[in-house]
Amino acid sequence: MRVKHANIEQEYRDSFAKIASRASGMSVDKVAAFVKRDLESDGSFSLDVIAYGRQVTERKSTESQADYRITLNSLERFAGGPLDISAVTARLLGE
Repeated sequence: MRVKHANIEQEYRDSFAKIASRASGMSVDKVAAFVKRDLESDGSFSLDVIAYGRQVTERKSTESQADYRITLNSLERFAGGPLDISAVTARLLGE
C-alpha cells in the first residue's frame, strides 16, 4: 500500500493532478470516481482486458462488432472469467 500524506487535502490534489489535463472533458462524477479509486488503490495498475474490449467493441462499426464479440467471448471462456492485463503473457497467448 502506498504511503499516505498526513494532509488529506494534499492526497486529493496529488490524485487530481494525475488527470488534470483530461479533467475538463470529464463530468464531476467521473473525476470523483477516479480520485476515489486512486486513493483506494495500492498504486498497481489493473485492467480487465475482456471488460475493456467490450467497451471498445461498442465504439466499432456495426459490421465489425460481431467479430469482436466472438473473439472476446472465446477469450473469456479460455481464461475462465475476467482477465487482468497482468495475466496476459506470451505463455498465455501461446496456449
